[in-house]
Amino acid sequence: MLDPAERKPLREMACEIVAHTARAHGCAATVEVTEGEPATVNDPGLAEEARSLLPEAGFELGPAMRSCGSDDFGFYGLTLPTLMLFVGLEGAPGTQNVPLHHARFLPTGEAVGAVARAQAVAFVAASGRV
Repeated sequence: MLDPAERKPLREMACEIVAHTARAHGCAATVEVTEGEPATVNDPGLAEEARSLLPEAGFELGPAMRSCGSDDFGFYGLTLPTLMLFVGLEGAPGTQNVPLHHARFLPTGEAVGAVARAQAVAFVAASGRV
């Protein structure tokens, strides 16, 4: 449910399925949804500007990516143009192949520098838009 407009009909369908399935078994059931963080959605103009600048900073652009991860960063996007970048480190020298929040995740200085460069590009892209 990355698009907020899709949430209501999906929730209605889930309630209908649960109610009918329960009724078919002689039971009653309800669905209660606890609202979480809003989807983090990149500002299209900001993303395009950053996309045009990243190769100049030495980055090879990967394919577009969608994630269903939850992040409170989505709240910022409700009031400000936002941009979340992912800097891939797979195969970088000295980098262990472990997930981001793994206890053994320890990026090299070169990797930290790459992330700092990506953030600088995002800042430059945003400087004329905010």
